[in-house]
Amino acid sequence: QKPIFVIISILLGAMFWFSSPALAYNQADLEKLLHTNSCQYCDLSGADLIEKNLQGAHLEHSNLERAKLFGSHLAGAIFDDAVLNNADLRAYLNKSSFIGARAYGANLIGASLESANFGGANFEDTDLTRAELRYADFGGANFRGANLAGASLESANFERANFEDADLAEASLESANFGGADFGGANLTRADLSYANFGGANFEVVNLTRANCSFAQFYDTDLLFATLDNTILIGARFCNTIMPDGTNSGIDTCI
Repeated sequence: QKPIFVIISILLGAMFWFSSPALAYNQADLEKLLHTNSCQYCDLSGADLIEKNLQGAHLEHSNLERAKLFGSHLAGAIFDDAVLNNADLRAYLNKSSFIGARAYGANLIGASLESANFGGANFEDTDLTRAELRYADFGGANFRGANLAGASLESANFERANFEDADLAEASLESANFGGADFGGANLTRADLSYANFGGANFEVVNLTRANCSFAQFYDTDLLFATLDNTILIGARFCNTIMPDGTNSGIDTCI
């Protein structure tokens, strides 16, 4: 009898294991969101929210891992402290808030995120190719290894943000603020960085080949081992900056 009991226990355990769905959203939570436009601390993992109108939705602290939000209208939506890992966020997200959110590996290709707030968020390894991010606030956010090639980031704030090893090739970053940001090892080939502020930023080993840095401010910036081949530096100012060869630019041009 004992061996039979053991076998039955193993079979029941296996049935439970394989029948337990991974990333199964809570149907009641989904209905609550669709009816009230608000669902905080909800389980919406893997939910199908394609082309939904969720403007101004409240989704704080909710789990939206692998959720499908392609083509949805989420302008002004609040995702503060939400989990968005591997979610499809190719949506209209202007003025949305992602403060403290986690979106590792999320798909934001071509997403519209103008004036969005990413303060303290973790968007490591996300794909933001050709995304619209003008006036966005990345203060203190982690975008390490993210792909922002061809993205529009004019007048964005990158203060204290981490963009190590990120790809910003051909991105438009005119008049952006990089104060204290870490872009170590990032690719900024052919990027437009004109009139940008690099005060106190780390640009070690950054590739700025053919980038446009016209009238940019390099105050207390670290450019050690950065690649400046054919970089446009018309009107750029260097003040106490560590140059690619390790020399200091001095303070003669600080004024």
